[in-house]
Amino acid sequence: MWLDARRKANLDRSVAQINAPAAHAAGLTGKGVTVAVLDTGVDNTHPDLADREIGERNFSNSPDNGDHYGHGTHVASIVAGTGAKSGGKYRGVAPDAHILDVKVLGDNGSGQDSAIIAGMEWAVEQGAQIVNLSLGGYDTPDVDPLEETVNRLTADKGALFVIAAGNSGPATSTIGSPGSADAALTVGAVDHENRIAEFSSRGPTRSGGLKPDLTAPGVGIVAALHSDGRIGAPVAEGYTSLDGTSMATPHVAGAAALLRQQHPELPGAALKARLTGSTTPTEKLTPFEQGTGRVDVAKLIKQNVSSSPTSITFGAHQWPHAGEPALTQEITYSNASSEPVTLDLSAETGGSLFSVSPAKLTVPAGGTAKATVTADVAKQPAGGVFGGSIVASGVRTAVVADLEVESYDVKITGVERSGVTTASTFAYLINVDTGARAWPDSSTGVARLAKGRYILSGSVMSSSGGYTHDVVNYPNLTISGPATIDLDARQAKPVKVTLPVAAQLSLLQTGFERVVGDASYTIGNFSVGGVVDHLGMASIGPDSDEVTGKIATFWNAGPDFYGLAWYQKGSAPKGLTKTVAKKDLATVKVDLPALKPGQSASIGHTSSPAGRADWGYGSLDNFATGPRTEYYGGEGGDWSRRFNLFDETGNIGALVTPLRHYKPGCSYVEPFNRAVFGPALPEARDVPHSFRTGDFVRVTVPLYGDSAGNEGYGPVTEAKTTLYRENVKAVETAEPGWAMLDVAPGAADYRLETSATRDNALSSEVSGVWTFRSDTTAERTALPLSVVRFTPQLDDNGYARAGQMLAVPISTQSQTGSVRVTSVEVSYDGGTTWKRTQITANRVLLAHPKDAKSVSLRAKASGSGQTVEQTIVNAYLLR
Repeated sequence: MWLDARRKANLDRSVAQINAPAAHAAGLTGKGVTVAVLDTGVDNTHPDLADREIGERNFSNSPDNGDHYGHGTHVASIVAGTGAKSGGKYRGVAPDAHILDVKVLGDNGSGQDSAIIAGMEWAVEQGAQIVNLSLGGYDTPDVDPLEETVNRLTADKGALFVIAAGNSGPATSTIGSPGSADAALTVGAVDHENRIAEFSSRGPTRSGGLKPDLTAPGVGIVAALHSDGRIGAPVAEGYTSLDGTSMATPHVAGAAALLRQQHPELPGAALKARLTGSTTPTEKLTPFEQGTGRVDVAKLIKQNVSSSPTSITFGAHQWPHAGEPALTQEITYSNASSEPVTLDLSAETGGSLFSVSPAKLTVPAGGTAKATVTADVAKQPAGGVFGGSIVASGVRTAVVADLEVESYDVKITGVERSGVTTASTFAYLINVDTGARAWPDSSTGVARLAKGRYILSGSVMSSSGGYTHDVVNYPNLTISGPATIDLDARQAKPVKVTLPVAAQLSLLQTGFERVVGDASYTIGNFSVGGVVDHLGMASIGPDSDEVTGKIATFWNAGPDFYGLAWYQKGSAPKGLTKTVAKKDLATVKVDLPALKPGQSASIGHTSSPAGRADWGYGSLDNFATGPRTEYYGGEGGDWSRRFNLFDETGNIGALVTPLRHYKPGCSYVEPFNRAVFGPALPEARDVPHSFRTGDFVRVTVPLYGDSAGNEGYGPVTEAKTTLYRENVKAVETAEPGWAMLDVAPGAADYRLETSATRDNALSSEVSGVWTFRSDTTAERTALPLSVVRFTPQLDDNGYARAGQMLAVPISTQSQTGSVRVTSVEVSYDGGTTWKRTQITANRVLLAHPKDAKSVSLRAKASGSGQTVEQTIVNAYLLR
């Protein structure tokens, strides 16, 4: 399944974007056409779908045909929703089409290939002329059973299968199956300005096919809200917003229904040809991104000429290209009208590579005529992916050629510790200039690599004389011609670290990072525990200041933890032999309350180079005690701790510390998992908690940070987060302190509101209101948000004494700028009544009533162009 609920728009806008109203005005509404929706089921109790369904069948593992997820209802209403609940505002593309509800995905949004195949077979047997599949999975170069079924049913039964391209963009070759089937009408996603959606999967297919075939609106699509589902951001009563090629696909299925109503004689292949031939392209996008362009219903219903094939690919061609002969393929144009048609033919984009002849072509009434497309490969000696369309008086046929850039054969060989050449060697490479991945052929060891800079990571394994596993990295590899690279295990060195106490190694983590401009590439070679005598490491090739190597070890000694990491500039790890003394270690006393009966926990650690962000996930160990001691050492490393707390119901809390640097020989005390729990914004080195990139905004405010200001999370019984732009609601989610969306460009005032309740005596209700100003950014920029922190001295269970005085220190955490606390209020009746209290020297002095059971706190702060008001009900307890 591909879906992503994050932005908001209007379905009526997306319907207008594909010019569906032009068809409605002409009386084309899909009447008499059956569209099968293979999905999570359809909620036919929704007013927009109440009379659209003519049949249903459950092929999933779920016990009934109802939509308990929400995806299928949303998709079906884009195809054929009447808009009844919204007075027609959120009407689908073909509001009079019939829906065949075929549940092939379970209540968790996933399903089996066998169920999908059975659903396709049944839908066609029931007379569905159009089949919508807003779903998919991983594709392979071979024709899999899903693809075979689409191709066969299209050929044998004349059905049209409209299938989502997938949400794995912007990487290339990410089209999913069965959208990768030749016969499928495969749909990518664009936004309301016809820009390709970042998530929309790109071609070619794994077998080299040209996909997607076209695009449709798939960003911020508002459609029917399921009565018993779990996805989407509510927009209006009965409607929710979702992103995805899953949303783009039913726009095209609806357009196909309009065309089928107009021309009931057309089989699926002919419908596909007309749909792809009548699109509106987005400038500068390749066919691997958009096919021929965005579906355009106004053109579709007027066009009587179609082309076959609907797209042309001249395939992949190895460099060099000078002297290569020109390649040709034919296009056949069909004229369904009663008069002959003269077409003006031209090649649109593709540089000088493509041409078409003749320039004019007359197609007789009810007949066909052919044109020849030529790709003169020798005209593009530098190579590249070239694409565009052959345009015949508005009829579009996508055309593409993949010409390899300057590239060479590179052979990777392995040598065991004994000096014997291995029969096969595992290795993979990353081009640090393009991000492209490459793997040598498993039988020959040869990789075809474009000229450029790479990182290589390889392994040499042997079982002769005992199992050994040696990692040989080449972090600074430059390819400028044919080469052979020997991964020689004889250069590898072991990792031997001796601690001052008896301890058990739980994890050895090695690897390296290479930073190239704004991009970073991290290679993690090992995450294994226990005995590591069989492991060895080597780094070959020239050193580089862009490279940092890492060896991190994670140890347990009874209840204590030892973390030792070494980072070195210039190369990947070359092995390590160290004896660690007590004076080499920092001591951290973690002041953690003991677990309560019925509770369990896991605690883990990550290590990163000083001043940089996390590498990997680090260790994870079960934990069952209270205060603990942790020891840290090595060279150039920082550390973070993370904690998950469980009871018999599941996870009831999580905490993560920011990365910290500990000096050898120094001692530290760190409170952890102690009240008061409330909003926290600790330092974030890489991605800010809340940020704006261009006009994309993500808000994350951890609502259950502990007294030390570590970010904290936990399950809630109810939550809502709303962001307003210039006092107009921009997005609303049912998540605690989380939302993301695209906002209108330019500077504006924003207000963020969030609230959450949880089944916990401490911090049972947390809420906050923030105001700030934000403008379009050139790069990722932290939003100006701050929080107020309360840190009274409480017992292990979050209690203070009733009838006594208690000083409550107050502080702030800010993403940018700073704020000053301007008022604090206290409530002793669970937030029913509030009393303002004086702030002195960054604290308030509270006189607890003898009969009070809890203390609730509310504070306001402002400064640096921002304000915050936050409330914590039952911040701590009294007894």
